[in-house]
Amino acid sequence: MPPLARIRKVSSVTSLQINYFLCVVKHMSFTKAAAELYITQPSLSKQISNLETELGVRLFDRSVKTQLRLTPAGITMRDFFARSRDDFTQALQKAQEENGTLSGTLRIGVIEGLDFIRKIQPLIARWEAEYPNVQLVFERQPLEKLNHDLLAGSYDLCIQLYILACATPGLKWEIIDRKNGLFLYSAQNPLAQRHHLEPADFQQDPFYVLDADGGGVTRAADIQYCQSLGFTPILVPMPNDDSILHAISAGRGFGLFHPWCWYVSSQDFRWIETTQPIPLCIAWKEHNRRELTHVFRRDVAAFFQSGASASSP
Repeated sequence: MPPLARIRKVSSVTSLQINYFLCVVKHMSFTKAAAELYITQPSLSKQISNLETELGVRLFDRSVKTQLRLTPAGITMRDFFARSRDDFTQALQKAQEENGTLSGTLRIGVIEGLDFIRKIQPLIARWEAEYPNVQLVFERQPLEKLNHDLLAGSYDLCIQLYILACATPGLKWEIIDRKNGLFLYSAQNPLAQRHHLEPADFQQDPFYVLDADGGGVTRAADIQYCQSLGFTPILVPMPNDDSILHAISAGRGFGLFHPWCWYVSSQDFRWIETTQPIPLCIAWKEHNRRELTHVFRRDVAAFFQSGASASSP
């Protein structure tokens, strides 16, 4: 076949055929792919057969009935079609952004226990009205996982402790909050009977800190934090926030929390405000140039600078 005729033949391939092919590849099953596409299996098989005819190659090895396999040509076309679809999606998003229309999904990781979503509810409502083609997806994660998942591409942005963001290569950040930290303790703690407490009053109590925190960055910061308040704490490492809260609720010990943590409002606990801040930041990958990412993170920073968020306890 002359080269020009081959090009014309390939150009007749439809986006529907490509989507059908990629769906079969995803499941490696015509039956499962047909169920997802809401068409019959014979119709799907016919579409794939037509695609193979158009391309002039076999995409699937059907010699083994119990196992569907891609041929070498099928692997090549899978990679090409998947890459082309992704390129098209990115180009469309860029064109819409250049046209002043933001669209797509923005994934934001948030420290578990942090009542961040409620804090920015007015901003979320404004975005839903101004950018109807944008979907904001928030996911809560342990703080020690956030940076890893952000660098891996699971998130576009994350709300993280400044001390962890600035210690991670490959990230950029902007501080959005500098509220003073809170010492959280049980309502059953003997100290709860006092009318006035100072942070140094806790120097004889266990100070519960996270055991796994990405190289001990937060633990070292916790020690320095208490020392800045005039005492060296008695550290007791715990595996997660739930373990810390359970230990505190037993009646002894305390933990250091940001005022946005929902635990602060629980009747089971008491808290005192310290005189040292716990900076929070919004972080992103250094080479992330997606316009949607930066429009949202700038809006978040401006939102908190304006003092529009809900008040802390």
